[in-house]
Amino acid sequence: MALGILGVNEFVNLITASDNYSPEEYPNAKERDAAPFVKTWMLASPTFNGLRLSLSESSRLKYGPKPDSWAVYIEHVSLKNDNIDIDVNLTSGLNVVIGGSSSGKTLLVDSVYRKIVGDFVGSNYINTPYSVQDIEVENPTKQNPHYLHQNYIIKICDQKDKENTIDDISILESVFPSDVEERKLINNGLSELSSQLALLVQSIKSIELLQGALTKIPMLSSLIVLEVVQDNPLKYIWPKENITDPIDYSEADYDSDVKSLDEIDEFLLKNPLVDHDEKLIEKLKEELELALDYSELEFGIREIIATFKKNIDDAKKAEKLEVTTKARQLDELVRCIKQYHSHPIENQI
Repeated sequence: MALGILGVNEFVNLITASDNYSPEEYPNAKERDAAPFVKTWMLASPTFNGLRLSLSESSRLKYGPKPDSWAVYIEHVSLKNDNIDIDVNLTSGLNVVIGGSSSGKTLLVDSVYRKIVGDFVGSNYINTPYSVQDIEVENPTKQNPHYLHQNYIIKICDQKDKENTIDDISILESVFPSDVEERKLINNGLSELSSQLALLVQSIKSIELLQGALTKIPMLSSLIVLEVVQDNPLKYIWPKENITDPIDYSEADYDSDVKSLDEIDEFLLKNPLVDHDEKLIEKLKEELELALDYSELEFGIREIIATFKKNIDDAKKAEKLEVTTKARQLDELVRCIKQYHSHPIENQI
């Protein structure tokens, strides 16, 4: 049977099976000259996918008595010279490296991987005084580990990064070599993760901006004034965020949406059971382009209003410095509170 049918990319382990056993006499064979029964233990879920995984990784199968431990792992790492002293005993399962910034966490993990595969080309530490090429690694498994460097997940989640993709993760190629549906689910999950990470980063930036704005505003009690303050008339035509947010549409969003429409169009065209109307996709693309144009136009108008609004604020501030400054700071305080309260991250907590 072809390995591709089994879904096994790298045929590491071998399992033979036979119907030469009677349930009543198991594990004794029917034939006297049959080979002795050898128990096979599989470290995986008792499913087809579990079997597929075990066939692809040599440490997943054990033959003979039930093993006390499945531990076949990188046991020890050491590197000692005038500039560094590493002496680490690792354990089976999860090992966590904890340390402050620039304490050598990435140096350790990256150097262990490169020592095992025998390739320090491209290492950020090869030209440092640490002599990372001399690191000693006890690796009884004799296998090359799957290594995802610290920035890799961020790179494959970056929709603008076309060089790093999910297909570059070798362990996925081994476990799911021809499982198209599984790959689609993984890619969809990464796309969603990318969106959530982008939202998280943007939220952090927004919160930092709000914190910076709040630090420049005096205590609330000091903003109270008894005089009548003339408002800036442009204040009332300045659009609120609940109006601008649905309009804001970046060129990156536009490119991503057009790509998705192209994929949908291609799928429907190839589907013999669907009478696809190609004009629908073209109509949607036209509306997306219109949305992008309107977004750029609205942003330009907003910039013009902001410029004149600032000019009026500066003039009022020069006319009656203390009162107008307090009024402006109070407006800014209210704006920050509203923006924080309406923030998407805040609403999910």
